[in-house]
Amino acid sequence: MRSSASGHARLAFAGSMLVFGTIGLLRRFIDLPSAVIACFRGLLGCVLLLLLQRLRGRKPDLAALRRYLPALLISGGMIGFNWMLLFEAYRYTTIAVLSVDLRGWCQEGGNDVLVARLKTRIVDYTLDDATGSLVSGDRNKEKFMTYEWDLVRPTGTKTEAGGNMQAVSCPHCGAPLEINASAKCPYCGSVITLEEHGFALNAIRAISQETRG
Repeated sequence: MRSSASGHARLAFAGSMLVFGTIGLLRRFIDLPSAVIACFRGLLGCVLLLLLQRLRGRKPDLAALRRYLPALLISGGMIGFNWMLLFEAYRYTTIAVLSVDLRGWCQEGGNDVLVARLKTRIVDYTLDDATGSLVSGDRNKEKFMTYEWDLVRPTGTKTEAGGNMQAVSCPHCGAPLEINASAKCPYCGSVITLEEHGFALNAIRAISQETRG
């Protein structure tokens, strides 16, 4: 009995994750404002829950609804606003890193060199901010690209967990900067280089590109 219940729970969990994982894909092909989609999502969910209650022979607890109505309205509005932001983010999130593989490591020229291969997906198009109409590109064509990144650091340097950029000040004007190996000060234009730093991007090589759709 316990094994059956556990299997049912796992199946329900996998199904819910499958449905949630397709939201971004479906959002890209629905040409409606995010607020409208969030509203219809809420209405559809409400109807389905009421139908499920009816099929199970249960009636809504009207007294409880009236008692908790303010809290329900506030929480429902916050969830709807969260959905709207999520759907709007899906409109602009068209770049995905599919995988990162470490291809090799060596020491040369006084540096530790780490080679990483990235497989990415990008949908390249431009929309008019005012009308939402397509200006250039194609929202239905996906570009799958593979790159190799060379990351270097001085031999003997310890890279701290977290990978945050190092905060330093420009030695010429004193402005705060965030760099990992070298950067140009946006205030005075001076180029700042750190003698000691964690892994920094040294080179990018394009390996392959394929367009689908």
